[in-house]
Amino acid sequence: MGRKTLAYDFSVLENQPFTGVERYAVALLENLPEFLSDWHLVALWRKRPSQGLEVSSSVWDVQVAESLWPRSAWRRLCLGKMAKACGAEILVSPVAHVPTSAEYLSCRTVHDLPDAHIDSLEPPGWRQRMGNRSWRRFDVPTLFPSEGTANAYKKQLPEMKAASITIPHGVEEELFDLPLAGFDSATSKIVVIGTVRPRRRPEVVEGALKILLETDPKTEVHWIGATRGSRPRDTRIKFLGPLNDLDKQREIAGARCVLCPSLIEGFGLSLLEGLAMGKPVVAADPIVSKEVGRDFVITYDGNSALDLVRAIRETWAIESTLTLAQERRRHARQFSWSQSAQGHASFFESLLTP
Repeated sequence: MGRKTLAYDFSVLENQPFTGVERYAVALLENLPEFLSDWHLVALWRKRPSQGLEVSSSVWDVQVAESLWPRSAWRRLCLGKMAKACGAEILVSPVAHVPTSAEYLSCRTVHDLPDAHIDSLEPPGWRQRMGNRSWRRFDVPTLFPSEGTANAYKKQLPEMKAASITIPHGVEEELFDLPLAGFDSATSKIVVIGTVRPRRRPEVVEGALKILLETDPKTEVHWIGATRGSRPRDTRIKFLGPLNDLDKQREIAGARCVLCPSLIEGFGLSLLEGLAMGKPVVAADPIVSKEVGRDFVITYDGNSALDLVRAIRETWAIESTLTLAQERRRHARQFSWSQSAQGHASFFESLLTP
């Protein structure tokens, strides 16, 4: 019997900066071959990968379309043809949008659903819009990074009948080699991690900062991430843009706490980064954040500046000790990309097993 062939859509890695979905794809690119060593692995790209990303041609059969189609159109019109051409038995995408065919099995990852966790924010016609897009396929095997996301998906789309599994993401091993540093006593620096966008409610962060400054004039907010849409004009919030790993680690090392203000989290990579470096973490999404961070995360109402202030002050009231920092790191160490890749490999094997 010949080798099984898996084709993976890596088109999300065409452009920097890499955020959650992209980092997930990179982790599988690097770790999946170890657990599918007897498979033929094909890496499908719309165009050449971004500069600085190394793809081992001895492990992955790299195929590039050099397409001028926008990525969404390329997935719809070309990705399936590439999968058929390489003889794929299974086509995998790190996002929800994946073509289907009778000639191969499709599999996808659903990271989060817009407004699915927050009933009060659910827009009218949500199910209809979902039904008009790739989400209409309820028979596509699906991976979820957290039980919170899986439950939200199945609640919104009870028609889901295909095989599904929850496989947690991981955290970079290099973070565990860094010294556990205390925060700079001269400031009360809050480090926010994530793209500046509406779901992270930047206006709430701005409002909380104004309140905190009334009692603690040393308070600073440093926001790591690209900007999509408008952002607060308060110059006391320092928008640092995307940072390389080293600069990002330096920012977190000097933080008094890490803030993850997204109302909707698929998993919570930034949360784990903070815990891996021994930092207190404040997060807005109570479902996924508590699932992943347990009691090491303090949650708040993501729409309330006052509640954010309460959560931040609660973390500041906790004595900063090496023992507590070690406990946070120990918790984060439970999540590894190697274990995640192994879980993915086992799921793919099961899908092709009669």
